[in-house]
Amino acid sequence: MPKPDPAVEAAFNRDLIGQIRQATNHPRIIYADWGSTKPRAYGHASAPKNRIDYPTDKGWVIARDNDDPVSFMTAAKRIIGEKGKWTGGLGIWGEQLIEGAAAGQTFAIDSMPKMYSARINIHLHRQAFYGHLPPPEALDEAWTDEI
Repeated sequence: MPKPDPAVEAAFNRDLIGQIRQATNHPRIIYADWGSTKPRAYGHASAPKNRIDYPTDKGWVIARDNDDPVSFMTAAKRIIGEKGKWTGGLGIWGEQLIEGAAAGQTFAIDSMPKMYSARINIHLHRQAFYGHLPPPEALDEAWTDEI
């Protein structure tokens, strides 16, 4: 049986922000994202299934199996293999976790909380720089781990 392609869901909040910007004539709207972190209530047997969510500028690419369990590695490979959806190269750790999961690295996504944190990191980065994503080198800051 062929593996399902990742599902693509639209991010309707981007439409809402555009409508607010137009209606209020404010060129800059500060973005917040409660929906990505909203706690869900799960019933007795309805715990979330493993998946990888990849935020794009205007939607979400979601790799999961509805019927059978999927490993994080398999789901990450599906996301990265999705031509035209996976951009990579943002220079942020959320994408690095997905790439690491696809490569089978032990530090990468191995639980739903890690998947959520990677998704939120990518989503907030894309929304904060919407339409003007900086190159990865623009994000580097000098630091030291000495006390």
